[in-house]
Amino acid sequence: MKKNSSRKEINAAWLALLKEAMADSNENVRLNNRYMYKGKHLGVFLVGRSQRNDEVLNAEIEKLGFIFSEHRRSNPTKYCKQFIEDIKKSPQEKKKILISRFYRSIVPKKNEISESIVAEISATWLERYKEERPWHTIDKTKECIARWKKIRYDTKKNPEGKWMRPKSIFGSAYNYAYERRRNAKMMHLVQECFNDTELVELEAEGFSIKKNLK
Repeated sequence: MKKNSSRKEINAAWLALLKEAMADSNENVRLNNRYMYKGKHLGVFLVGRSQRNDEVLNAEIEKLGFIFSEHRRSNPTKYCKQFIEDIKKSPQEKKKILISRFYRSIVPKKNEISESIVAEISATWLERYKEERPWHTIDKTKECIARWKKIRYDTKKNPEGKWMRPKSIFGSAYNYAYERRRNAKMMHLVQECFNDTELVELEAEGFSIKKNLK
């Protein structure tokens, strides 16, 4: 960050960078001095904030979905209970942030969480959003989505830019795409992986898109 910038400008720049990192589904934002994002020492900023009692700035950081307690080495039960409360109280527009927190900080700790807490998180999510939240890690989902998007944007094999084409064209991505057009619930579980333009295209081709996801 520029040395002659005011503290307010510097913090605003860090918050903008953090917002970008949190929106990147392939990025694992960490509370670690060695963590860097786009060549910037974002981890140093986060560690520094975690050690200072700046309630206003730390609240801004947590609004972006980076919850300090979830990244500290502590009993996961404590932040799972906080996550449950956040599900109950967070407004609808914070749902995507909650989904990101769930896969970044809760799912990787599933083996350290009691079955009763796992069941409570699932039940609370179902009650709040009227849908199930799968506990499988998103790595395989990312891989499948990436393969699907690759063929969608392959101008040689798929010049029309369609999300559903015959297996002879889609290859290994065909079954994944077919199941999500056939099964609305399966499509709803992954639709946060697509941007607004892609969602419009998918809906036009017969994929079910849940309007109140965002």
